[in-house]
Amino acid sequence: YLDFIDNEEVKELLINYQEELKNYNKFNKEYKDLLNRNDSDLQRLDFLKFQINEIETAKISISEEEELKQKSNYLMNYENLLNNLKEFIDYYDEESTLDNIYNSTINLKKLEEIDPKYKEYLSTLEDAYYQIVDVVDQVRKDFKLADFDESELEYINERLGLYSDFKRKYKKTTEEILKYYEEMKKEISNIENYDEIIANLEKKVKESYNKTLEIGKNIREIRISLAKSLEKSLIANLKDLKLKNTRFEIVFNDLDNITFKPNGIDEVDFLISFNIGEPLKPLSKVASGGELSRFMLALKEIISEKVNLQTIIFDEIDNGVSGEVAYSIANKIKSISKNLQVLCVTHLPQVAAISDHQINITKDVIIEKSEKRTITKIEELDHDLRVIEIAKMISNGIVTEASKNLAIELLKSSIN
Repeated sequence: YLDFIDNEEVKELLINYQEELKNYNKFNKEYKDLLNRNDSDLQRLDFLKFQINEIETAKISISEEEELKQKSNYLMNYENLLNNLKEFIDYYDEESTLDNIYNSTINLKKLEEIDPKYKEYLSTLEDAYYQIVDVVDQVRKDFKLADFDESELEYINERLGLYSDFKRKYKKTTEEILKYYEEMKKEISNIENYDEIIANLEKKVKESYNKTLEIGKNIREIRISLAKSLEKSLIANLKDLKLKNTRFEIVFNDLDNITFKPNGIDEVDFLISFNIGEPLKPLSKVASGGELSRFMLALKEIISEKVNLQTIIFDEIDNGVSGEVAYSIANKIKSISKNLQVLCVTHLPQVAAISDHQINITKDVIIEKSEKRTITKIEELDHDLRVIEIAKMISNGIVTEASKNLAIELLKSSIN
């Protein structure tokens, strides 16, 4: 569909249409996937239930695994832990470190009476003293409570072994196994509630289909109106290009056979008749080279008006025409160039003469390192060279006085 003629109303509707189409495609895929399920679901169900039971029986959890690792590390390093605790306590008991710190606070109190700045030092040292006392007391408690239970270590190693077995079997971390467990429960629910789920999905498919279709029809109605306007504009442009007897219609697809596409439900065909008495036929079946060139030029003029273009390129848009028709094409291209830049590849002298700038493109064969190769030359022409090149177009590549004079006249008339 030629979406360049869509107005703002259509563009807003199209956003809603595409969102609803996305929902429809999603529900429809889920529905078809469920319909395609077979008896293998029953085997899958048994397998899922077995794995779920296995995981539930094991009672694994991320928090327990971390706690077991910490306890295992504690018990495996119990002797080393005990020695370090005792050494720490002995240090403070034997060296009278705490007594020394306490006595130093007494000295600072005396200094404080002499110089107030020692008050801050005293406060810091007293805080440190009481903090150290708290730490030492806590370490003494830890030492008294320290206990090694061999049966507990065996239990911990057994549990950690179970975690290792599960991770090796499922090729997942504990966190991934638990996530997989939740996914399996959901899958079992889907299998066991198949009839209910398929009915709900079928309902969603129908609802989203109807919503998408409704919006698509609203877009279609506006587009039909816009297409009528395009028909009138195109016929008017074709008359300017000496196709006065043209009839043109944009025909929309039948609603009985709708396909949802990203830009709507519409498919169009261009039906045209260039001559009186001829029926409307698809453009591709009735247009000659010259007629097709003029049709595309007329259409591109409309596109350039509706779409914010800075440059438009015509590649031999004048193919298959000459004489008065060539002048009409040249004037039409000139008209388009008032609003945007036009680049035109042409062999028509009328079109070349009417341009603001003319560039000559040639291909030459040269010999380089004993090998032939083709090079392309591009040259912007001044007035005298334009006369020569346009004269060549007029007289089939041969420059004569008559063709030069005609070229000069063409260039003069283009200025006017």
